[in-house]
Formats: sequence, C-alpha cells, structure tokens
Amino acid sequence: LDSAPVRMLDLSGCNIIMGSGPGIDRLGNLLLDLEPAGLVTHGQPELSASHFSDLAMEWRDLLLGVDLDFVKSRKAYVKAVRELEGGVAESLGVAAIFGTNPQHLIAEPSYREFLERLAAAATERGPIGRQAGHGQTLNT
Repeated sequence: LDSAPVRMLDLSGCNIIMGSGPGIDRLGNLLLDLEPAGLVTHGQPELSASHFSDLAMEWRDLLLGVDLDFVKSRKAYVKAVRELEGGVAESLGVAAIFGTNPQHLIAEPSYREFLERLAAAATERGPIGRQAGHGQTLNT
C-alpha cells in the first residue's frame, strides 16, 4: 500500500475487514483476503516473503480499484438506518430495535420501509412501551 499514490488511495471513513474477502459487503465494508489468490495454506499462517508480497499487491490493486463513492454511499445508508432504528425505538418507548441478522437486514430497503411504517404507527398510536413496560426491546 505504501507504493500507492497517496491522492489515489483515500480510505478515510472506510472499514477494512481482514480474512473475509476480497470485495465489498452489503454494509460498505472493504473485505481483504488473508491468502493470495491461488494459494492454499490450509489455515497455516506461514507465508513466504514472496507470498506476502503477492498478497500486498493484491490488496493494493483491490483498494485502488474500489468504487469509494459506492462504499461511502452504503455506509451513509447504514448510518441513516441505524439512526432511524434509534428514533423509532424512542418513539415507540422501547429501549432498542434490532434485527436477528443485522448485517443482512439493515442493508435491505424493505427493512427501512418497515421502520418507517413503525414510526408512522408510533406517531398515530403513541408509544407501546407504556403498555408493555418501559425498557423493552423490539426484535425484528
């Protein structure tokens, strides 16, 4: 990565997850593989210097080719949904709203629509926390 032109590689605000890649996940995280392409180490951490160099070049090439506007738009979308979850929880009078599979669910437009409908219901009917007991959580 040190060999990449600085102005071409601005990863500020990005999350990089090692060992899960390569690519971009639904939440806008950058995923980097821990093994060079085509190398099978069977989980052994012993890589030669040339393998490490190959891996570093793969990471560099991947990161230089990433559509950072897309990554940042995904991260902004996820942040907006998280904020919506918090606002809806407050409106409903519950401690939190969270999904059983948050990494998958939060990226779904239908989940955001569900939260928006919950917010409208809370505005219309008031908090459910008063009826169910304050401090409850809502698991979606």
